[in-house]
Amino acid sequence: MPLGGHGPRSINPILADTGELILEQAHITRVFPATTDLTCTLTANVVAHNWSAWAEVQDSGGAKLSDLNGSQVLHFSSIVIEWCSDTDKLYQIELAYGDDKIAIAPLRIISGDKNFLPPIQQMRIRALTIVIGEKIYYRMMSETGGATCKVSFRYHFHN
Repeated sequence: MPLGGHGPRSINPILADTGELILEQAHITRVFPATTDLTCTLTANVVAHNWSAWAEVQDSGGAKLSDLNGSQVLHFSSIVIEWCSDTDKLYQIELAYGDDKIAIAPLRIISGDKNFLPPIQQMRIRALTIVIGEKIYYRMMSETGGATCKVSFRYHFHN
């Protein structure tokens, strides 16, 4: 199984394809949403400290992040938290793909002024690649019910 492949989680780095390793270090990183007039807002459950239902990641224009995954293998580089509705509150976000909600990344942030953390935070995502054609989902919880975060994703494709 090539590095970044799916199946049993026993990736042997010694047998990894050198081209694949180089791609992880040098590639064109793309941004979702793709333009400055679009946003991507994630919403927590209306009940504090409870997960929202899984929802497909999409931008304010209705474009789905999953649509980018139609013909090439997609790999996340990071998520940027651009804005949160409530400062000095804890948020947890889970990203997943497919009907079985295969985990991509669990994220935990605090947005605020008092805790010496800027409202904008970027977190690396070091998950395996997403299978072509699979839908990409999120769910979120917060200390405040119904809280929202505006985010953007950095990703690249594997050939």
